[in-house]
Amino acid sequence: MSDLRVRLRPGYPVRFRESFGELWAAFRDDHGGRRCFFVVDQRLLRKNPRALNALPVAQRRDLLALNGGEGCKSMAGFQKLQGAALAARLDRQTLVVAVGGGTVGDLTGFFAATHLRGLDWCCVATTSLAMADSAVGGKTGLNLGGVKNVVGAFHQPRAVYGCAEALDTLPRRHRTAGLAEVVKSAMIADAKLFARLEAQAEEFARPRAAVWIPALRAACRVKADIVARDETEHGPRALLNFGHTLAHALESSAAPRPLHGEAVALGMIAATQLSIDARLTQSTTLQRLRDLLRRLRLPHELPELEFESLWRAMSYDKKRRGGRLEVVLTPGIGSASFGHPLGRATMRKALRALVPLEDRP
Repeated sequence: MSDLRVRLRPGYPVRFRESFGELWAAFRDDHGGRRCFFVVDQRLLRKNPRALNALPVAQRRDLLALNGGEGCKSMAGFQKLQGAALAARLDRQTLVVAVGGGTVGDLTGFFAATHLRGLDWCCVATTSLAMADSAVGGKTGLNLGGVKNVVGAFHQPRAVYGCAEALDTLPRRHRTAGLAEVVKSAMIADAKLFARLEAQAEEFARPRAAVWIPALRAACRVKADIVARDETEHGPRALLNFGHTLAHALESSAAPRPLHGEAVALGMIAATQLSIDARLTQSTTLQRLRDLLRRLRLPHELPELEFESLWRAMSYDKKRRGGRLEVVLTPGIGSASFGHPLGRATMRKALRALVPLEDRP
């Protein structure tokens, strides 16, 4: 399977491998004997204690293990990482390596952007969500005051790696949640990928590399192409936020709190309903999306919605322009457009798409 390349200046490769042994062989080819500082999700090491064994002991001497999840993307997590780096006496030639899911990548990337005024870093993605989306593109950040990613920086990695073997370490719910970002990529830019997901939906129940890696790689290609056109989100990179305005609000205010991918699935339902209400697309677009999410075992309805708290959370969205919310809409599967203003009444109306059919008046 050929590698991808994010075509920035400088660009960087995205390499998918089946096993950790193959992944670390590619890593050694790329970075040789360079000194590394590893930030590793402790949960990965518990599930697969041999995940790093293919690396020379000397190269993995400087390592900080922490528990991933949204809790690590905090000022406390950032300070812990800075303290470990000071104790290890990193220098500007050190390569920082994030090994974990999106939260570990976000935290580590932000650390790399700021320590000693900027260090090289790369990302070894071990969750389906990170492989499909968050590891590529250089968005790094922390949560603050209950708001996701409100502190951050654009800091592109030197390389990204994904590993099918890592999918075996994930609970089914977490593995499945990552498929929402694959569906998102298909919705905004790849109708053929959407059709492939429809044809293979039930096959994603098991972490088979032959099914998962082509889908994750296709989602990565969509993102890499968009990032190459707009690195710092002044234009078309906003397309990658399809479904994310509501998703981030759900992550901040819903109880129980959904996983990011689960929230994105619900956000895409609402965004597609907004597209129908704006007369940009047909109801069949929503029907196909809802059916695919259901078959992939992703959420597609939400029995209880507290609109006021959701709208309040949406008001913190980083993508506001001129004081107004803007969303990404779709004219049909495989395409999308950005910059559509979102009003309170319009959003409230669109949320009816998330109400289970039996609960609708």
